[in-house]
Parts: sequence; C-alpha cells; structure tokens
Amino acid sequence: WGCTEIITYSFYSPRYFDYLRLPPDHPARRCIPLSNPLSEIQSVMRTTALPSMIEALAFNLKHKNSNLALFEVGRLYWGDFPLQGLPQEPRFLALGLAGKREEASWKQPARETDFFSLKGLVEELVRRLRIEGFSFVPSQHPSFHPGRQAALRVEEGEIGVLGELHPDVAEAWEVKERLYLAELNLEAWAQNFAGGILYRQLPRYPAVARDLAIIVDGGISAAEIEDTIKKAGGDLLVEVRLFDHYKGDQVPAGKKSLAYSLLYQAPDRTLTDEVVSDLHGEIIQALTKSVGAVLR
Repeated sequence: WGCTEIITYSFYSPRYFDYLRLPPDHPARRCIPLSNPLSEIQSVMRTTALPSMIEALAFNLKHKNSNLALFEVGRLYWGDFPLQGLPQEPRFLALGLAGKREEASWKQPARETDFFSLKGLVEELVRRLRIEGFSFVPSQHPSFHPGRQAALRVEEGEIGVLGELHPDVAEAWEVKERLYLAELNLEAWAQNFAGGILYRQLPRYPAVARDLAIIVDGGISAAEIEDTIKKAGGDLLVEVRLFDHYKGDQVPAGKKSLAYSLLYQAPDRTLTDEVVSDLHGEIIQALTKSVGAVLR
C-alpha cells in the first residue's frame, strides 16, 4: 500500500517516556537497562515502538523528505528489572504517516494525510488478515491527540492503538508537522486470526437499498450504532455504509445526524417490499431503544 519498511534499534533513551507524556506508573516505563550501553540515548530496551517510529519520521522531515508512509515489524522487551528469567519479546507492527496522501495534479488538489488515512490502513489490514470481532473504541492514550485517537479491540482485549501524535510530543522531537502513528500487537492479532478463507456463491437475486437518517447524542459512536443495525438486520442485511455525518443549525445542540445506506438481500429468493419494510422497521425500533435515536 505504498509504505516503506524501516528497521530501527531495539533500544533507546529513557527520556523518551517523558517525551511521550507517559505517567510515572505507566507499564512502558518498566524497561530493561543495558549493562554496558554505548550512550545514554541507547541505554534501555524498548517497551513501545512509538519512539523509534517518531525518530524515523522526524529525521526524514528534517531532511526535507516530507511525504512519508513508514512501517516496522520488530520486537518489544517486557520484563521487570531485575529480571527473573528471560523477558517477553512480543512482535509488533508500527505505522507512521506524515505529509500528503496524494500530490496535486491537473484533475485534483493535493490530499493531506489525516487520522482516517491511518485508520483506513489498519481497517484494510484487519480485513486482509481476517481478524474477527474487532472494533475501534475511544481511547485516552497520553501520547496521542485527544479526540483523534482510537484503540483497536477484539472482544475485551486491546490489540493496538492509533492516532494523531499529541502536539506536545511532536514538539519534544522538534517536529511541527502532524504525525499519525499506530502500534499493533501482532501476537494478539495472531490469536484472533479467523483461519482459512471461505468462499460463497455470488448472489443470484437482486438487492434492495434503503437509506436511514437518524439524530443521536453527540457522544454515541458510529460503531455502536452500526453494531445495533447489524444485530437487528440479521442475515438479510448484507451491507451498512455511513455516508453522511452532520452537526449544524438543523440539528439540536449536543446532537449529530448520521445517515446510512442499508442493503438487503437474500441468497435464495427475491425480497418483497413488505419483508424489507418490516426488517427496516425493526432496525429503527432497535436504534430507538438502544441509543435513543430519532428519525430525521
């Protein structure tokens, strides 16, 4: 997908934990020191991949290489010091983006990288690796910008975090540009791998499309709404797509309007208007009961 692989050192400076705004009791601070380090800036084994990726992004930006899409696969080193045996060495995947997604051309303006550029990469990776039951949930990681970050979860376990780097963290590395990073636990991803690829026959019967526009409280996530829609729609609901998000004069304060395109289809018959209308109504009732949605 256009990313360049980097390979960085497995050790760095303990000062980086302060740069990352990690609290004193954060697990990442429980790092393993080297007994004979080359220097203070390479004196502890890494417990998070973020400093290594930020260093690579910052170095490139300072040398006028401004449009960046980097990735690294490596290991972290977890274990309280003094060590009681060997440390854990989980494998990670780190992503780092900066600059423009696309340069300007005669037919379109330049497109800047943003949070959704990074989220799209992670979503596509999840889809290709067939990680089942995943969701993006709000997170409060101190190294990322509040409101522009998310944790990737499977059931009750967190398997990654992604977001726009906090401005104070970027300033600590003397970076003025916006940086977007993800750190994914590949050990946890492997445990949730869905297994072999399954194929199904192409549909023989036509699909029926219906739109649905609702007003909900601003604090309710689109993921929660989509989950409610899918559960109420059952097997006949084959696609849910959010195509509009609006806050403004026509929506009450503290609320937001979300519009979805729903696609209904059966593998063995043509759906009648009555069946689709009944199912559409059940979805509306579920949204009203679950998230307090009001039709727009």
